Amino acid sequence: MAVRAVIVGGGHNGLAAAAYLARAGVRVLLLERREVLGGACVTEELWPGFLVSRAAYVVGLLRPALVRELDLARHGLRLIPRDPASYTPLPDRRGLFLGPDLARSCAEIRRFSPRDAERYPAYEALLDGIARAVEPLLDAAPPDLARPTLSDARTLASLARRLFSIRRELPAALSLVLSPARRSLERWFESEPLRGTLATDAVIGAWASPSSPGTGAVLVHHVMGETHGARGVWAYVAGGMGRLAMPSRRRRERRGRSSARTLVSRGSSSRAAEHAGSRWRAAKRCARISSSPAPIRATRSRSSSARTRCPTSLPPRCEGSTSARPS
Repeated sequence: MAVRAVIVGGGHNGLAAAAYLARAGVRVLLLERREVLGGACVTEELWPGFLVSRAAYVVGLLRPALVRELDLARHGLRLIPRDPASYTPLPDRRGLFLGPDLARSCAEIRRFSPRDAERYPAYEALLDGIARAVEPLLDAAPPDLARPTLSDARTLASLARRLFSIRRELPAALSLVLSPARRSLERWFESEPLRGTLATDAVIGAWASPSSPGTGAVLVHHVMGETHGARGVWAYVAGGMGRLAMPSRRRRERRGRSSARTLVSRGSSSRAAEHAGSRWRAAKRCARISSSPAPIRATRSRSSSARTRCPTSLPPRCEGSTSARPS
């Protein structure tokens, strides 16, 4: 039976894609250069007897639909909600706890600013409204605005209805999303401990300061996370982040026992393809190739420069692209 899809990169996204394809009966070849699957979601023994999540350390943006459709809980995934969500220590030995319990969080904030404690519920309600309006788009295929289909029109109409439902809050919502996080947080609150704590959601993974444009959108993006149906609540994975990748792998193996295969190889992703040998040569004739690395990085030869041109078999718009930044 010929390989119908190749997944380059065995991170959590690659594993999820392979699981869905195998679930649909597609024969999948997944290529990974490391001996450990999971990408950023890995747990490794760095010291004898000590397991460490080496990259990602919490989960919250994992889509509930994916957990449900791939039945990840039955395959070993267990999430532990973060409560408290954060603790900010101060030089005077005080500290600020924030968590999913709104009343307790307001009581904590009141020790630093009664005004901020009064405004905090409205701030949380605004974020919740934005998340409820935008979050369904995460589970929908991006609409083609140039040549919209009927399905695209339904998606856009649904978004318009949700935005209309928060029309009174829309100016404040747009200001929060489009402004640097620092500007918005300084408008909302006066106490530095609270501002600094909330600003962490705007800079984690963004390589930017709270004063940088776009950090307001990052802040809202992180509020979209949920755990066990509770919005804005993030979680630890019992056993480390590697336990997030393993259920996806088990799901792929059990549902597609004869249709999914994983090959691992040291070195670059192109070398992983070489080590696949005849299987890869057969897979080159497959219908689809999905690459976690940028296409230019996944296909360039080991001797090529950092800037190269995509092979002619890739879409012309890839030509002249710059290779992915080394991780």
